Amino acid sequence: MLTNYYTLRALVWEWNPRLAGARILDGYSQHRGSLILVFEDVQGGQWSLNTSVQAPNMHIFMYAGANRSRKNVVDVFPELRNETVERLRIANRDRQITLQLTNGSCLHFFVYGPKANVYLDHEGITSFRGDFTTLPALRSVVDVPSAEAVESVLASGKMLRSVLPLFPKKLIEEVWYRAGGIQDPTTITSVIGEMEDDLQNPSPRIYWDEERKPLLSMIRLGHIAAEGEKMSSTDEAVRVVARRRLALHRFSGTYDPLIRLLKKRVVQSENGLSRVEEELSKPGRADKHEHFGHLLMAQAHTLKAGSDEVRVADILGDGAEVTIVLDPRLNAIENAQAYYGKAKRSREARKKSMERIQGLKRTAQNTQS
Repeated sequence: MLTNYYTLRALVWEWNPRLAGARILDGYSQHRGSLILVFEDVQGGQWSLNTSVQAPNMHIFMYAGANRSRKNVVDVFPELRNETVERLRIANRDRQITLQLTNGSCLHFFVYGPKANVYLDHEGITSFRGDFTTLPALRSVVDVPSAEAVESVLASGKMLRSVLPLFPKKLIEEVWYRAGGIQDPTTITSVIGEMEDDLQNPSPRIYWDEERKPLLSMIRLGHIAAEGEKMSSTDEAVRVVARRRLALHRFSGTYDPLIRLLKKRVVQSENGLSRVEEELSKPGRADKHEHFGHLLMAQAHTLKAGSDEVRVADILGDGAEVTIVLDPRLNAIENAQAYYGKAKRSREARKKSMERIQGLKRTAQNTQS
């Protein structure tokens, strides 16, 4: 919920006193889709406003000081240097943030959706990304839904989100939690009103999952068991979450290919292990080849040379007839010796398979750990 309306509204409420009367010192980009504006406030302190319109890490947050790199930096909106901020505002129940300057110019921040961008309105429209000359249209103001509107949605089987477009998924879940899970329009409308009141007085907190991925909320979420980490301000909360997400994104970009490779090797090792175990579970071919060799040797005097196969009684087994494939170029004794050779090779292969299966088990265990 980093670029949710209620989060952005809380940011604007906190930032406006800081930025009103501040002077723009610099504007630049040193990462794709990222615009940084540097301000000097009326007390002489410097602040950097970091805006990213690059999916999937869209954000807007502020930090003290300035840290422009010396290389690979592009100036952005240089005409705004030394201009003074009149005020910062947000559209009524929409996410467009506007930085109004005393010279009549405006910077419009859209940090959401497919048209995410920063636009300068100064004798025409120019944009940070691309060459856009018009602002995206604002949607009509969405009021808090009435009980009748909620009842209509529930009766039609539509999602509650259809009458609460400003509520992200987690806030919708909170509505149902506070309403006790019942589909009563009056109760749900009352809960929505209570949550809107809570959002008027933000109490920002961060919920961390087991992988330290953050979830930011402007109010306490009762449907989440954990209390969450309560933050001193929305400004601080957004900065912490944005930087954590950037760190996770960089980590993912660096290590995900390696993780995918390791997972692939685990699968390959497990598949190889399964094939070898399946092969070893079958009756030993070595014993079968040796048995055929014994039968041929014992009944060599009854066999004719030049045959492709022969059917003989299994005098070493149950007496039933068995079919033995022969090499017609060899006599009975030579065919028996050939089967003895196959038996020896099969035993050697089985020994190697046993060694391999131990190696595959070690590889799978080491890769998983």
